[in-house]
Amino acid sequence: MTMMPTPCGPALPLLVSVLLCLNARCMCHADESDRSVSSPLSQCSLYLAPSSIEGAGLGTFTAKDIGAGQQVGPAEIVHNVFDLPLHQSPAIADECNLSDYDWIGEDYQAQTEARRVLSLIPGCGAAINSHPGLHNTIGGMPSPLTSSATVAHESSVITGVATSMYHKLDRSIDPGAGAISYYGDLHSYATSNIKAGSELFSHYSDMYFADRPEVFGLIPLATDFASADKIIATFIGFVDDNDKAEKNEKLSDDAVEDLWKAIVTSFETKGVSSVEGGDKSDELVYDHDVVAKRLRGALPDTVSGVRRAAEVGAAATSLPDFVRSKEWLDEKGKCLDHVRPGLSDIPQAGRGAFANRFIPAGTVVLPLPLIHINRTLLDMYELRDDPQHVGRLLKSKLPRTKQILYNYCIGHPDSSVLLYPYGTMGSYVNHAREANVKLRWNEDEGNMNGYHHPDWLKEDSATVLEHKPGLMLELVATRDINEGDEVLLDYGSEWAKAWVNHVETWQSKVAERRGKGNEYIYPHMLNQDPIIRIQSEQEKNPYPSNVDVCCYHLHEFSTTSNPVEARIVIQDGKKSTEKGRAWKEGALYGANASYIRHCEVLERKEVMSNGKEIEYLYTVLLEADKDQPQNSYDRLIFDVPRKGIKFVDLPYQSDQHLEFAFRHEINVPDDVWPSAWMDLKKKDGGKAGPGRRSSNGMVCACMCVCATFIWKFVGFLVDEASAE
Repeated sequence: MTMMPTPCGPALPLLVSVLLCLNARCMCHADESDRSVSSPLSQCSLYLAPSSIEGAGLGTFTAKDIGAGQQVGPAEIVHNVFDLPLHQSPAIADECNLSDYDWIGEDYQAQTEARRVLSLIPGCGAAINSHPGLHNTIGGMPSPLTSSATVAHESSVITGVATSMYHKLDRSIDPGAGAISYYGDLHSYATSNIKAGSELFSHYSDMYFADRPEVFGLIPLATDFASADKIIATFIGFVDDNDKAEKNEKLSDDAVEDLWKAIVTSFETKGVSSVEGGDKSDELVYDHDVVAKRLRGALPDTVSGVRRAAEVGAAATSLPDFVRSKEWLDEKGKCLDHVRPGLSDIPQAGRGAFANRFIPAGTVVLPLPLIHINRTLLDMYELRDDPQHVGRLLKSKLPRTKQILYNYCIGHPDSSVLLYPYGTMGSYVNHAREANVKLRWNEDEGNMNGYHHPDWLKEDSATVLEHKPGLMLELVATRDINEGDEVLLDYGSEWAKAWVNHVETWQSKVAERRGKGNEYIYPHMLNQDPIIRIQSEQEKNPYPSNVDVCCYHLHEFSTTSNPVEARIVIQDGKKSTEKGRAWKEGALYGANASYIRHCEVLERKEVMSNGKEIEYLYTVLLEADKDQPQNSYDRLIFDVPRKGIKFVDLPYQSDQHLEFAFRHEINVPDDVWPSAWMDLKKKDGGKAGPGRRSSNGMVCACMCVCATFIWKFVGFLVDEASAE
């Protein structure tokens, strides 16, 4: 790296030490409610507003202080998407708009549902941006099952948020079984104290940004901001010493400014080296040059900026507007906490959205930023093993059903465009003919910093589907809504007819399935058993064929708090000494959170709990992780309590995979849905969407087949005549 000339002698040691520090770091980095008094907005504490990150679209802001470890925003529902690359092509799955918002299913204990599970979390998992140096929130993990309560994502169990109440759906009697996500009550938490007005940032990891330079450029990573803080501290120490120096030895303000410019400029140059056997003047751009540029982006341009960074940190200095005033949020943003989650009284509905405060008619109850996709993306086909080729799957020609995500999307039967609302609380709003909210397109796109593109409403569907997300609907109160009332939307007449038909045919479909011998036991029923059978007992008395035994475990083991130890294990009356680790309960979030994996229960022993009650502890062997091979002692876990073992559905066994589970999008009225998007509507009024054919289409197909046959037959006669 080329060194820039220094302005004067006393500054040289500082510059040299900083550059040496950079060189060492580069080499390392290469490896590594009173409605009469106040308005709804005055009480709002969570906003959707233009992000402080340029080009990042919308962001989520808090209007109140949040302490480290406290919950951020409402609980959210997890929407799982199953085997998307198998039902669609891998290229389509990777390039669709959903791919920018999905998470790994294992992070939400959903990996046992299918071969590949991707999770979408509206609100905390999609409407919160990421900043490498300012991340202040993190998504939590579902809590382990205990003997006295059920967890939110337990199969068929829908819990009340912050209450002990819950609903259960039973596929033998409830037509709503499999129609809603059972993965809910997912919280986000503050990883540090968050000041009122701050934008909320999740942590996508440095690798997320480093792997996408074509999208984000060479932006500073978390390690760069940490290094910048060290350089700034060193420089400020020098400046403080300079201020105390004698007049004849003291640098002028201009000299100090020049010194800082020399330091930051040195990070903008490329290293020059020779290629072995090549031209000595060939220029090579090494990884450490990329690191230098990232680090340069973390350093302030001026000494005044350095002084501010010394107080608040380099990351905060790089994004000065990430803290906004309440007035700015009221003017530029839209409130996200007019509603709260709860259990709906509507049969089969599960959860619902309830007014947090009095909401006057005409108020925007919820903004709905949208991810637009082609409706065929959610088609699911019948997949079965190819008997001729091990590991290969055969796919049916026609779709069998839709992804459960379809039920949470907004669309029109005559359009191939489907809209998935990814904002906070949008998935909780239920259907009612006597609704108190309606859908409309965002009407003040200026305040949304140009996020909503009204011109797209005039484009054809094919053009719209090529865009990245940039549309927004709103739920607007059609009448006054009192605090505690459920917020309800009319899903449309087609949805209502489809639901009525589904309810009427449900029992016959259940009876047909039962007649085929498909007996099913819900895992949550087994999770109430106080004693788990060990492997030898399961061989004689197996658990139901639809369930699997899983164990909670830490994602990463600590050699200090969770060291390897040798113990005697008894199996089938035989003793052996084995190496393993003691079980540790995971945290609600972070690196020490709990994950689940299939396990074999090897041993059960009785112990006295508090000297009064008998408790059972288990020795288990976790299934090997194919992606991250582990030593056997990282898989053998001692002293696992009952709450550390959980029954789950085997892949494709839960209600969400029922072939006759209800599937229908939320419909938008004709006067709201753009006419330019009506690409599935026939001119004669018929519909010819995916999987459908109009009567004219069938006649045309028949005529084409007949014409082809006649033409071939005539050709045959001609050939015969020529031969004679």
